[in-house]
Amino acid sequence: MMNTRNRTEELEALRLTSLAITASVDRDEVLQIIVQKAVELLGARAGGIYEYDANRQELTLMVDRERSQLVGSSLKTGEGLAGMLVAQGMPYLIVDDYPALEGRTAVDAEPEFGAVMEVPLRWMGHILGVIYVDDRTGRHFTSDDAQLLGLFADHAAIAYANARHVDQLRKAKAAASLVANVTTGRQSSGYAGICGERN
Repeated sequence: MMNTRNRTEELEALRLTSLAITASVDRDEVLQIIVQKAVELLGARAGGIYEYDANRQELTLMVDRERSQLVGSSLKTGEGLAGMLVAQGMPYLIVDDYPALEGRTAVDAEPEFGAVMEVPLRWMGHILGVIYVDDRTGRHFTSDDAQLLGLFADHAAIAYANARHVDQLRKAKAAASLVANVTTGRQSSGYAGICGERN
């Protein structure tokens, strides 16, 4: 009975969390909300999200709730937990004692990491990134935790894909507007020059 109640509470928390992350289409805000809600959902201490560039085979840390100094750092596919997750196509990775993990990168070497769980953000068969939550050493994330985070990641990936699409449209519109303004300016200058010559 306890497990059923806990599962119901988790699913309700997941539903409310999913509503929260779809309430915005601002890319940066969506990323922040995704991390915040993932941490709350799992009762973790901190968390973050990597964006994956398939062309460059590279993961870039976009948000970390507790370690802002790491934002902007990158991992190649195969490096660190996030890189291994992407390279091997695994559904999740759990490490109980991150500092003891062999083959850590400079990003992974951050001493504040303890127990860590990571899952991919997938949308339409493509990996958009990796989301992780972490806690102090002694916390043991379970496969049930990974399943819950995975379900959340499915919703988060849709919200992120939508926000990224809106961001791309805004940038394209801004670029087109800039080109139009430059072209109009040149035409006006040319017209002024012609009028000057006639005068």
